[in-house]
Amino acid sequence: MLPLAGILAFILLYFIAAMLYPGGSQANASSTGFSWLHNYWCNLLNEKAMNGKPNTARPVAITGMFVLCISLAIFWYQFAGAMKFTPVVKTSIRISGVLSMITGLFLYSKYHDSIINISGVLGMFAIAGTFVGLYKNKWLRLFWFGLFNFALIGLNNFIYYTHQLEYLPVIQKVTFFSFLLWVSLMIIRLYKEGRRDVALSQ
Repeated sequence: MLPLAGILAFILLYFIAAMLYPGGSQANASSTGFSWLHNYWCNLLNEKAMNGKPNTARPVAITGMFVLCISLAIFWYQFAGAMKFTPVVKTSIRISGVLSMITGLFLYSKYHDSIINISGVLGMFAIAGTFVGLYKNKWLRLFWFGLFNFALIGLNNFIYYTHQLEYLPVIQKVTFFSFLLWVSLMIIRLYKEGRRDVALSQ
């Protein structure tokens, strides 16, 4: 359950960082505070807020990012071990998931866009393995919920690359928290299955 605790800690840190954010967004550079309609998560990671002031939210946001990436790395390591994969596939999923999250730790750097792309590519095998594991174990609700999240990610990319950015900050947050809910539900399911297996073996 450690990854779930990490996800909850990240959400708490996200809200704290949002409260500390000085202000400014793509819609209004002189605005005060964090706008849930117009600011992005990555605004909290920048050295300066968009209104030009030092970003006091940055240390909290970076801490949150660190906690989240470590939690997701642990999740994929555990998930691969819990599913009935061959040793090669299990190792590949673990390496893919862990490397993707280690790369994601540097999202706050000036190479933000490149980090997103590299982390996404590295994580593709872990995501693909997750879908295969869910389907093989007949966890179909989680399987379809995962596909819904994948569609949301696709929608984010479509809006970003077609420069229709008006609603992207909101859609990004919906996608972010929907994805974390999906992972949290998988963690709870793995926990329940593990407890059941222990009970049956006694």
